[in-house]
Amino acid sequence: MEREHMIRKLAMMVILLLTTSMVAQGQQPKDTPGIAISNDFKTSDIIRLTPLEEVWLRNHKTIRVGMSPIFPPLKFTEKGVIKGIEPDYLNLLSEYTGIQFEYVVCDFSVMDAKVKSGEIDMFISFYIPERLAYMTFTEPLMEFKQIIIARIDSPFMSGLGALKRKKVATVRGVKLYEKLLASYPDIEAVPVGTMEEMFRAVSEFKADALISKTYYAGYVIHNYPNLKIVGVADLPPEPYYYAVRKDYPELVSILNKAIVSISREQHDAIVQKWFTIRLEYRPNWSEILKWAVVAGAVFIIILGISLFWNRRLANEIDKRKRAEEATNKLNTELEQRVFDRTAQLEASNRELESVSFSISHDLRAPLRSIDGFSQILLEKYKDKPLDDKGRDYLDRVRKANQRMVFLIDGMLNLLKVIRYEIKHESIDLSKMVRDIAETFQKDSPERIVDVVVQDGVMVQCDPYLIRIVLVNLFDNAWKFTNNAPHPRIEFGAIVCDEKKACFIRDNGAGFDMVYANKLFGAFQRLHTVDEFPGTGIGLATVQRIIHRHGGRVWAEGEKGKGATFYFTAPF
Repeated sequence: MEREHMIRKLAMMVILLLTTSMVAQGQQPKDTPGIAISNDFKTSDIIRLTPLEEVWLRNHKTIRVGMSPIFPPLKFTEKGVIKGIEPDYLNLLSEYTGIQFEYVVCDFSVMDAKVKSGEIDMFISFYIPERLAYMTFTEPLMEFKQIIIARIDSPFMSGLGALKRKKVATVRGVKLYEKLLASYPDIEAVPVGTMEEMFRAVSEFKADALISKTYYAGYVIHNYPNLKIVGVADLPPEPYYYAVRKDYPELVSILNKAIVSISREQHDAIVQKWFTIRLEYRPNWSEILKWAVVAGAVFIIILGISLFWNRRLANEIDKRKRAEEATNKLNTELEQRVFDRTAQLEASNRELESVSFSISHDLRAPLRSIDGFSQILLEKYKDKPLDDKGRDYLDRVRKANQRMVFLIDGMLNLLKVIRYEIKHESIDLSKMVRDIAETFQKDSPERIVDVVVQDGVMVQCDPYLIRIVLVNLFDNAWKFTNNAPHPRIEFGAIVCDEKKACFIRDNGAGFDMVYANKLFGAFQRLHTVDEFPGTGIGLATVQRIIHRHGGRVWAEGEKGKGATFYFTAPF
């Protein structure tokens, strides 16, 4: 197939050169068997095609698109006409490229076979790696979040893990559901024929939940008053692509140029045309009209009774409005909590991945030392007493063991910080820094360090966590000023970008700003253990604590001239 494709491309290039030459000489090109060159073909001025692509388009004016119109509002049939988001995109692509798209209606489960047999040329698809053997994917056309929908009595669900041992409705033949549920064998799939049947299955207690794109859920959920959105699937967005038969690379290139030319406003206009769901809170006017008629009749009989009922009605309306405002506020707060919690979980997952990598990478070095030197001792001193060299091996084993203990303690401290629940209090950081400096001075009475502390630096934060931050930063300053002739450590606060920032500055070893981005990574060190001891976990702990308080941390320094570490927190 690849060889035939290369021959076809060479033939098109030859014909294109001949055609160009004939036009330049004022001759009209003759018809060529197998290649239809027409002057009535025209693309828009929005995209620029290569001469080879233009020749290909002239010979492939109609492209057959596999269409399964059972997924409103993505695509559906109304009075015999296929409508929806995808047809609107195809109309726009047709306008840009001049291609006429012919819909071939068929079920999703047979589209792969129809591409292989040549009955269709392309269809909309998620990224399914198995299709790369016979298809090529275009640039992403559109993407939507996946959400979890269940009955109104269901609790909030933080992700797909909450669906374990539950029944989840899926559409038969859609490979995305197979891909989503592959990592969750405890979830029982309930296959149905269409998206509409998925919602009906959950509504009628045949399934516990369903996973749907936001556009479809917003389009149909109002038809099912006993369903609600209970969570966002903890998955990255799954974009829609066009999967094109592999022997049509020119079509892929042309479609890509058209897709990237679609503006953000055009994308939004297409989606908003079909995704028109909105929430409305309003009084029940039929009920109000009924009471108005009653009140009018009563007014004719007794004016006082009319006034009484009007007053009750006004109070009822006021209560409903207050209830609606409270509901709106609660929904907003709930959405914000879901967003914040999702962001926290993503950050925690990233840090746990970093710690897992460090466990597998950084702990191997001391383990290799212990194993290596132990093996040497067993082989060289099996039948003789230890000499100075043997004792040196034992000392290296002991140091490697201590290093591993320090690394494990550092990782445990970082994990403890990740899980710790924050309690905000008003803290005097100036007093806390003085207490920390006094402790360091007592532990190292032989050192004389000039410690300068600005008075009255107050913050709103967790006292336990902020002390860990200050101890780590002060320990860094204390350690890296060990070789300074007149060591000095300074604590204070400044205004940076219209926000207050605390800092700890020293005149110690400093660092090269080229490596500043490595300072706060777990187990990242700019100096050897022999130069300055440590595990490389302290600054990673500092960064996590400050981020959990909604602040940021950064450093400035110069090699041999000291360093300054800044952090912001609620003041």
